[in-house]
Amino acid sequence: MKTIKLLLLLFFVGNSYLHAQKITGKVSSSKKGLHAVKVYLKGTAKESTTDKSGLFTIENVEPGTYTIVASYDGYKNVEKEITVEGHVTIIRLVLKEDES
Repeated sequence: MKTIKLLLLLFFVGNSYLHAQKITGKVSSSKKGLHAVKVYLKGTAKESTTDKSGLFTIENVEPGTYTIVASYDGYKNVEKEITVEGHVTIIRLVLKEDES
């Protein structure tokens, strides 16, 4: 019985790992990386915030096509359509200052 439970656990953990994708990248202005930018996948609860260097990671993303959005006060939102296929999808987003 313990062997069956262990095999089932390994199957589910391994299967989850195979399907667990992540999106990672950098958000910057024309001058530098931006800290505390909200980055999210439109229409989902998947989101992240950039670190001091403007880097972010969104974990456990199912394969598919999404619109990724970067939002930061004083800058125009950026939306970009991306396709998640491999284990890691790497993107770069550049925000422009909102002059209005």
